[in-house]
Amino acid sequence: MAVYALHCDYRIIREMKAIDVYLKVEVDLEESEDPKRFAEELCRELRKVYGVRRAEVSTLHDVSVE
Repeated sequence: MAVYALHCDYRIIREMKAIDVYLKVEVDLEESEDPKRFAEELCRELRKVYGVRRAEVSTLHDVSVE
């Protein structure tokens, strides 16, 4: 992804590197909350707040506390 900065009559072009970051997120949800909807909202927030190019949910695991 190239970044362009305009300075007077010339441009500075520099390449930005792309990286993949894998996160493990553990949350406590109410019984009425949908885990899939929560995960989708988390992805939307990452894209909106941090300017993430792509965010996706790969898997959801229900961890039962005993």
